[in-house]
Amino acid sequence: MFHTMMGARVMNLFDEHEAPEWRFVFHSLNIEWFYITKVEWQDDEPVGEHMLLIGDVAELQLLLSAKLQSTSISSIYLNTPGHMNLSERREQHLLLKIEEVADVYPGCANINHIYTIWRNGPVEVYSDQPGDWINNERVVLYDVGGDYLKSVEAEQLESTKRQASIMQVAARIHKNDASASNLWLLTSIVELGARRPIDMTSPMEYDWLRSYISKKYAL
Repeated sequence: MFHTMMGARVMNLFDEHEAPEWRFVFHSLNIEWFYITKVEWQDDEPVGEHMLLIGDVAELQLLLSAKLQSTSISSIYLNTPGHMNLSERREQHLLLKIEEVADVYPGCANINHIYTIWRNGPVEVYSDQPGDWINNERVVLYDVGGDYLKSVEAEQLESTKRQASIMQVAARIHKNDASASNLWLLTSIVELGARRPIDMTSPMEYDWLRSYISKKYAL
């Protein structure tokens, strides 16, 4: 569940919005939440995007089961705290699957979730400390499907190829000086929107980087 306060509300002279606007929200618990992209369509063409933040699986299920008119879900990302993703920080990854698992023992019953995310390949993370319950029967609540996963794997391969190309260009720019090349690759460049060249592996960012390199270094 996300929270905010009245002082965070954006006040408009003409309050025409269906819902109030807020400058910020916060989460009261250090747990997982979902980042969803909804696409609006008109005459079979995308005309806009909205980003939703949802705080728990039950609310996400309501969204997924709703009959959306002129909108579709483009992607869902899972934002996890360090104790779930086994790092020292929060991370956000593409969500591939949600499975619900009952953990029943004398005097108590819990419902846990197993999330499959994309982190250089499918990886499982757990809503609670993993134990014997992860071997119990799993109920699938959400699954992107095999075709979508194949497209993710294909894009990952292309992204790896683009990153290798960026590293090769860095070596050419700095005449095979490894130290200078690495510094350039890992430096945020203002003209590139404060991005690091090594990170610009999406198709759009890669084209932007190639154009920048062509103009600046005449390559």
